[in-house]
Amino acid sequence: MTISGRPAQISADELPSGIPARSVPQGDGDYFASEQPPFPPPPTPVASNAILARGELLATKGDAAHDIPACASCHGTSVAKLGTPWLDGQSAVYIKAQLQAFATGARQNDISEQMRNIARHMTAAEIDEAARYYAGRP
Repeated sequence: MTISGRPAQISADELPSGIPARSVPQGDGDYFASEQPPFPPPPTPVASNAILARGELLATKGDAAHDIPACASCHGTSVAKLGTPWLDGQSAVYIKAQLQAFATGARQNDISEQMRNIARHMTAAEIDEAARYYAGRP
């Protein structure tokens, strides 16, 4: 962006020497769309139907008997509350690590300790189930 607020655009003639014109994105991203990433996409997590069903239940309904609200009440599948991360497709390892960090108090960036209180009520199996459920979502 330029100071005037217009996108900065240069022609191939204005490129410093040594930069091939093909390295400059053209149009609406055709250049980047044609690039092949140097690594394969991450593998789809494997989990049993029972684990995924329990994870879906925790994500969508929660477990009132253990003071665990539905993850989707804040993290949502169609709407998320401002400031909450989107969980669909996130790495199961990452989600588990964050929930464990909240449960132990190692992570404390949640206002009024909402996530710490929720994670403390979750068993290791429930953390795993919720993490695997979200990791398997697109």
